[in-house]
Amino acid sequence: MNWGKGIVLVLVLFVAFMATLVTIVVKHAQVDLVVENYYEEEVRYGQQMEALKQGLKEHHKPSISFNPESRRLEVWFSKTLPDQGFSCHLYRASNSKEDLFFRTEGNQLMVSMNDAPAGQWTIKLDWVVDGKAAAFQSQISL
Repeated sequence: MNWGKGIVLVLVLFVAFMATLVTIVVKHAQVDLVVENYYEEEVRYGQQMEALKQGLKEHHKPSISFNPESRRLEVWFSKTLPDQGFSCHLYRASNSKEDLFFRTEGNQLMVSMNDAPAGQWTIKLDWVVDGKAAAFQSQISL
């Protein structure tokens, strides 16, 4: 075999190897979006930013704590929040199947996180105060 055939053979084998690797990676890749309807959420981006700005006002800001010993997550608002409740969405960027959603009618939420895997979580709170939507978002580690 001469040099030309050897170089062509090496290039063909390299391309076949790379095509096989790409095929394997694409078949086994798991892509989770943070939300299922990502594009619709992007359209409402301005409303979300206004809600986050409203939620950061000092007298509306929630308190969030996690106790690692009891694995209990506590979220509460000051008495200025009317007793109309709020929603709490806990989600993980790594696996959307582990997302948790809670709705409460009061100004306090206590949740046992014993069944939730340890790691980085994003907590998003939504509520209405004075007729305006408000939101708060933060990262927590369990």
